[in-house]
Amino acid sequence: IIPQDFNLEIIINKDEILKVLKLNNVFMDKTKELKIKFNIQEKNIDFYTKNELIGENINKVFFEINYINIDDNFEMSLNLDFLLDGIKSIESEKIFLGINLPSDINIKPILIKSPLEDDFIYILMPF
Repeated sequence: IIPQDFNLEIIINKDEILKVLKLNNVFMDKTKELKIKFNIQEKNIDFYTKNELIGENINKVFFEINYINIDDNFEMSLNLDFLLDGIKSIESEKIFLGINLPSDINIKPILIKSPLEDDFIYILMPF
C-alpha cells in the first residue's frame, strides 16, 4: 500500500503551502475538492478551489525537484482537509511529496513526509 517508487518527487516549503491551503479553504465548497495542477517546466503547483457563492481561487507554490520521470504537466484532485492534516503533521520546514501520475485504471497514493526523517509518513489518496 505504501508506494516506494514515484513519477515525481518534490520538496516544498511548509509555510508557503500552508498559507495557500488556508486561503483556498475559504473558497471551498462542501465536497472539499482541491484541484491541483503540476506545472513541471515552471516547477510550480496551481491550487484551485471554487465556491458558487463566493467565487474561485487559484494560488501557486513553487517546488524543488528531487526526482522526475515525466515530461508533461498533470492534474489531480485531493480532499483539502486531508492534505492540510498531512502537511500540519510534518515537523520540518520542508515537505517531501512523492507523487505518481493518476490514470484511468490505477490511482496510487501520495506520500507526504519530512525529507530529513523517515519516522513518520502520511499517505493521501487522490479522488
